Amino acid sequence: MQLEGAAALVTGAGSRIGQAIAIGLAQSGCDVAIHYHGSAKGAEETARAVRSARRRAELLQADLTDAAAARGLADQAARALKRLDVVINSAAIMVREPVETVTPESWDATLDLNLRAMFFVSQGAVPHLRRAKGKIVNIADIAGMEPWPAYVPHCVSKAGVIMLTKALARALAPGGLGREGARAYSHHDTAGASGVPGRCRRRGAVPPGRHRLCHGYRAGRRRRETHPLRDVVVVGGGCYGTFYASQLAKAKARGKTDYRAVLVVDRNPECQARRELGAAPDRTFVVSDWADFFEGFLTVRPSDRPTDDQIVPSPHMPHLMFEWVLRRARTRWPNRAVSVEPVPGDFPTPYDRPSSADHTRYVSWADWICPTHCIEPALCPAIGAPRTWEMADSVRELAARLRASGRPLTGPALFVCKHQVFGVGMFAADAVRAGDRIVQEAGSTNAPAEILVGTISSCHGALNLLQLGPRTTHDARRT
Repeated sequence: MQLEGAAALVTGAGSRIGQAIAIGLAQSGCDVAIHYHGSAKGAEETARAVRSARRRAELLQADLTDAAAARGLADQAARALKRLDVVINSAAIMVREPVETVTPESWDATLDLNLRAMFFVSQGAVPHLRRAKGKIVNIADIAGMEPWPAYVPHCVSKAGVIMLTKALARALAPGGLGREGARAYSHHDTAGASGVPGRCRRRGAVPPGRHRLCHGYRAGRRRRETHPLRDVVVVGGGCYGTFYASQLAKAKARGKTDYRAVLVVDRNPECQARRELGAAPDRTFVVSDWADFFEGFLTVRPSDRPTDDQIVPSPHMPHLMFEWVLRRARTRWPNRAVSVEPVPGDFPTPYDRPSSADHTRYVSWADWICPTHCIEPALCPAIGAPRTWEMADSVRELAARLRASGRPLTGPALFVCKHQVFGVGMFAADAVRAGDRIVQEAGSTNAPAEILVGTISSCHGALNLLQLGPRTTHDARRT
């Protein structure tokens, strides 16, 4: 679909994904009708961003739980923009509520906005879109296919969105809105293609939420996903670990990956992953402290050949592998000063925060709220534009500047988390072992040494500076 000069209506455009989609459409040449309900300030921000892209912005306030208001929204947009070519149904709420506390009122509030409003907005848009041979894009969610116990109404509403979109596509095409009719996208699918629905991969109803995570993009094209692995260690058996182990099992069942075993490591013998997933021939639960587990797992290798073991890190412990490298250094040189110092130097990212507790420096290219399980594709789903950064390059440039300033710095030793399959990020166990070898080589002389160590993805990172004092005669004999 040609977007230059087109007119789009985006619901829920005063915040988050709707806001990103509206801005992305403007950057692609669309005039935008910005719908909001309570987010007036956010809608004004969206409008400013649209106008800064030299496109027209019109603000439309409406409570979409009112079916009449929802049905009339497209008319308002068409009058304001003089035409209407695209409708993006993004407005939604997501309320955490245990099953026992769901009330008829809270149930209706979720279903009315997330599902019913989407239908009536679409219904009101049909006459305009038929004339323009336009498109309807519905924003779905992984919860429509994967049950979340604390979000039952939300899950039901998003499952309804998937079926609604299929039904609209059948009802409105080919005799309705042209050949393609309606499409459902996850928020990653829509905003991830520069906010341009016409450039996204087409299906009757794209599975929601992390579907783009399952089919990562590089320069806007699909990449093949078959990743034969060996053992995959999932750090932690809580909500994140349960999700990762479940996704790995789905990927294997669908032929997208292969592995010998998934090892879920948690101190709790009755962790959530064990309760919800249970053991399997290719899934093992290891009851252990993480530090104790990796002391054995990373230290012992069955051969000198690469093992292709992978580690799925815990979002709550990004510097866990650095702690292993640090312990190894202190074991290797018991009489040598081994310390963790603040990481010096300027860093180009908009987010840069040091931790006073352990001197970890947290950096990120994002100054926005990222989707929880973004795979950091070439087209950033948050800003609706190409991703022009790579954290690994930024860390290497920092290391080069520190060396040029005269510091005795080695590295960086980088543990780079890549999203292999179905939105599961992991890095190679051999990369951690390689980082340990970098530390060992840096400390092989008597002189002081510094090693920059980072656990990073394409967008985010946790950086540490390992500092070695002069080596003693005793340590020289040990090495």
